[in-house]
Amino acid sequence: MDKAIPILSAIAVSAFSAFAGPVEQYGRLYADGSKIVGERSGGSAVQLKGPSLQWSVAGWGSDKFFLTETVDAMAGGWMAQVIRAPLGIAYVNPTDPGDEVTDGYNVDSLGNWERVERVVDAAIERGVYAILDWHSHSAHNADEIALAADFFT
Repeated sequence: MDKAIPILSAIAVSAFSAFAGPVEQYGRLYADGSKIVGERSGGSAVQLKGPSLQWSVAGWGSDKFFLTETVDAMAGGWMAQVIRAPLGIAYVNPTDPGDEVTDGYNVDSLGNWERVERVVDAAIERGVYAILDWHSHSAHNADEIALAADFFT
């Protein structure tokens, strides 16, 4: 009985390392009418499942989850196929001044960028998709439009 345990462990490890991540499985994704298709999905719709992190801002404490270890847990333990990394933008809610973010990308660009980059790089290394979300409550104003255009170029 004791001899079977290493064999089963070896089989489980081999099966996990042989698992092709969703990026390898589906390739580049694109919209085809009302569905998302992968370049290797044969025209069939692709459904990806995975969690979203909280905003990249430090003020809410969610910055502590923008780690390689978090991506490892999501991709390896939860079998996430996609991970969303929202890049938070500072704002003040005009109807509730206590509802504010004071350290978003427009205030602390380096800190927020490093957190998001860490998550995206880890997702790429693990073969899962990453969604980089420009998360703003006032993305319609000219300053934020210019900042977003600069960021995405």
